[in-house]
Amino acid sequence: MVDISLDRMKINAGGQVHSIPFQPPMQSLRDARERVVQMDKEACKALDRSDITVKEYVPPSNMAIVGFIAFSLGFSLLYQEQNVATGSIIQQYAPPLASFIRRGKAWVLVPILVIHLVEAIYLARAKLAKHTVPFMSGLWWKWIVSCTIEGVGSLMR
Repeated sequence: MVDISLDRMKINAGGQVHSIPFQPPMQSLRDARERVVQMDKEACKALDRSDITVKEYVPPSNMAIVGFIAFSLGFSLLYQEQNVATGSIIQQYAPPLASFIRRGKAWVLVPILVIHLVEAIYLARAKLAKHTVPFMSGLWWKWIVSCTIEGVGSLMR
C-alpha cells in the first residue's frame, strides 16, 4: 500500500500503482484496518485462497514417521527382485513374505505407488496452491516428496 484516503487506497503491485475505491467511503481513517481486512477476506474467497500461508515444511512425527519409514523401505527394498530371490535374507528368514512379494508385487506395490502419486497431485492442487506455496519451490518439493512417500499423513499435517 502506498497511500490511503477516506475514499480509496493505492497499492503498488507488479510495478504498477492501482487505485482501489472504498464503497462506501470511510467516515474516518480509523476504519481503514477493518475495511482492508474485510477486503482481503473477500479477495481470498474470490480467488479460492486461504488466509493462511504455509511457509514451512512440517516433517512427520510419532506414528506418521513409522509409516514414512515403512513405505520407503518397503518400496525401495521389496520391489527389487534380488531382495526376494532365492538365497536372499528375506527368502531365508521369511519365505512366505518373499513368495507373496514375488507373486503379488504388481498387485500391491504398484497400486500403492499410484495412490500416493494421486495424493501428491491432490496435495499440490488443492492444498499447496490454496495456501500460497509457490509451485516448484523448495518448500513445494518437500511437501510433494513427503506426500509421495508417506501418503495421507502429509495431507493431515
